[in-house]
Amino acid sequence: MISPIAYVLVALILISLAGIAAARKRKAYTSIPRGRQIYGDLQSRGQTLISRRYGISGKPDAVVRKGNSIIPYEYKSTDADTPRDGHLMQMGAYFLILEEEFQGYRVPYGILKYRNQAFRIDNTVELRTRVAFTVDRMRNDFGMPERNHDNPRRCAACSFSSRCDQTLLNYEHSQPQWMP
Repeated sequence: MISPIAYVLVALILISLAGIAAARKRKAYTSIPRGRQIYGDLQSRGQTLISRRYGISGKPDAVVRKGNSIIPYEYKSTDADTPRDGHLMQMGAYFLILEEEFQGYRVPYGILKYRNQAFRIDNTVELRTRVAFTVDRMRNDFGMPERNHDNPRRCAACSFSSRCDQTLLNYEHSQPQWMP
């Protein structure tokens, strides 16, 4: 007679195998590149990645490391026959951010996945230059935002605080002036 524990173990093994198969199927469906996923924002809340050089930030849906390469992945819940311009700019921003965040690694391309198909977006000088130019133009056209509060903690959380002439923080010391 087989012990009830053996049935439980067999059931757990079958459930585990089904989970692995479902994860592989989902990964194939969404076209996440093979490799070690080092960042994710699809199912959990990933930390915002920042480029201090360009003053931009972003949260790609996934980032995979494959050898010496870093590959961003972005999923869009709509159909598209060709990559949309704004999505290309978003991927270009991810290239700039990841090149700064993961120095020593190459970012040769990214995957832009729409519901109906995926596109490989090459990391070109033209795309990165276009993103940098657009960011610069937006800052020149719109300028720095005007402070609308008197709370130093809000300044500390602002991505513009180190370059803002209205900041409530004192950068002459190693700590903001509101800290003990």
